[in-house]
Amino acid sequence: MANQMKFSGKVTAISEPLIGEGKKGTWESVTVVVTETEGEYPQSIAVECFNKKTELEKIAIGATCDVYFNMEASEYKGKIYGKNKLWKFDNVEIPQREQQQPVASANDNEPPF
Repeated sequence: MANQMKFSGKVTAISEPLIGEGKKGTWESVTVVVTETEGEYPQSIAVECFNKKTELEKIAIGATCDVYFNMEASEYKGKIYGKNKLWKFDNVEIPQREQQQPVASANDNEPPF
């Protein structure tokens, strides 16, 4: 796609889903914020994930990724609105959570309750 944009960074926020009904059935929209991980003044971008459940399953807060999106402008009742519509997440790396070591009890054979 000629007007496709790419932004790389870390997922810093994922909104709660906004769900509604339209002419074509139920829809779901989630906004994801991705922030650059390099530079003195890192920039952020918010992308709209409209009916992109399979793409949302790829990411989590803290994941680094490339975001491919299209910029879109529309007019409604004399006002201009702009948004960044997600196309896909790529090169996703979700950090492994540190596994906590269980606390040893005086007698490991006893139940912990």
